[in-house]
Amino acid sequence: REPRGGGGRPILRGSINLPERTTMMTIAHPQPLTLAIDGMSCGHCVQAVTKALSAV
Repeated sequence: REPRGGGGRPILRGSINLPERTTMMTIAHPQPLTLAIDGMSCGHCVQAVTKALSAV
């Protein structure tokens, strides 16, 4: 089941448009990435987003 936002719509759905020529690299020791996400006003939303991002 997908996490739901206001109005019952799925959250964290979308795509990333990459330029035609993009070089992707594999890093032996990935570094942590910190994302600032606004608009979450309850613990349930924070937990749902954290869980979804942890699965990536």
